[in-house]
Amino acid sequence: MRAESLGCYGHPVASTPNLDQFAREGTRFDQAHVSYTVCSQSRVSFMTGWPTHVRGHRTLWSLLHDWEPNLLKYFKSEGYSVKWWGKNDLLAPDAFNRSVTSAMSMGGPDNGPNTFDMHEEPGQYYSFLSEPVRGPTNSTMDYNNVAAAIKWLATPEASEKPFTIFLPLLKPHPPYSAPEPWYLLRQIFLLTLSPFRSTDLFAGAGTPRSTRPPSRRSASRTPPASPTTTHSSAGTAT
Repeated sequence: MRAESLGCYGHPVASTPNLDQFAREGTRFDQAHVSYTVCSQSRVSFMTGWPTHVRGHRTLWSLLHDWEPNLLKYFKSEGYSVKWWGKNDLLAPDAFNRSVTSAMSMGGPDNGPNTFDMHEEPGQYYSFLSEPVRGPTNSTMDYNNVAAAIKWLATPEASEKPFTIFLPLLKPHPPYSAPEPWYLLRQIFLLTLSPFRSTDLFAGAGTPRSTRPPSRRSASRTPPASPTTTHSSAGTAT
């Protein structure tokens, strides 16, 4: 998800109230970049601090092995309970034992049928835009994984020792799909969208659609542990 798709960065049409609130209550960075624009390589980079061009992790299948460092392993070695719900694309099978306490995905749909069925209609093209997810929002895989993490926070285990939650969601990720009514809102969004360039970013960020401007902090003031780790008295959630 790029910044120009969000209301908190000044998009005049995009309706992203939950992300806008998250930005308002936390820290929003004007300059936030990943080492690589593909999922596995990017995850390996931010879990190790290695740029993508070193150490050979340059494909979707070049995952982190047990003999290599990763942030989750450091947490576990320091006595944290490391809980994982969601997709992988980060650790090779041999790395899980020393890196996480438990890892699972709750399952559920996250994509509707592909717009083009190449088996029934020869000559059609595969599309990254799928039809709406069949079922309500609370049936999707991402929703179920978030719900499982929230449920775990209320268990006695969550208060027994410091913890880290790793919650790698599938969306936004191709193929692009969403349950109704959010899928219909996308169609309305496209119909009302005026030309918008990346150079327009932050032009309206001073007056977000429904929030005051979020605080900003330079990257040099970011704690060295990880920009994706939020600390609380009970533990850490990633």
